[in-house]
Amino acid sequence: MTLSDFEVILINDGSTDRSAKICREFAQKDERIRLVTQENKGQAFTRNRGLDYAQGEYTTFVDADDRVAPHYLAALYEAALAQDAEVVVREYYCYEEEGNQLFYHIFEKDKRVEVFENNGFLSKFSQVLFTPVWGKLFKADLLSTFASLI
Repeated sequence: MTLSDFEVILINDGSTDRSAKICREFAQKDERIRLVTQENKGQAFTRNRGLDYAQGEYTTFVDADDRVAPHYLAALYEAALAQDAEVVVREYYCYEEEGNQLFYHIFEKDKRVEVFENNGFLSKFSQVLFTPVWGKLFKADLLSTFASLI
């Protein structure tokens, strides 16, 4: 699956390097990219500001130091549609500069899909949410309910 119908909201959170210039260049080249510039407000404020601008059905977060695979969005979106999921959590790699090591992480050994009925998800949601929000795809309606926790 190739995914081309998406929006990217880049938030320059008061960076003092060339980040704003680089983001501006990307935004000028692709109409799906929107640049928001603000004084440094920190990660939580910035994530919520991004949610204020988001118009899509699903949301994912990518931090400045993250790298994503070419089909990152497509894989998450495909999994969300296949299971009618409100949250999709995928495996990921973590690079640690100290020791020059790459670690592969998965959240479930057998990569099984868990489906929660009614409010059953809420008890599990706090466990998912209080891990990093990157590497996950969230249904926008769900995020609006829990935005203050992000």
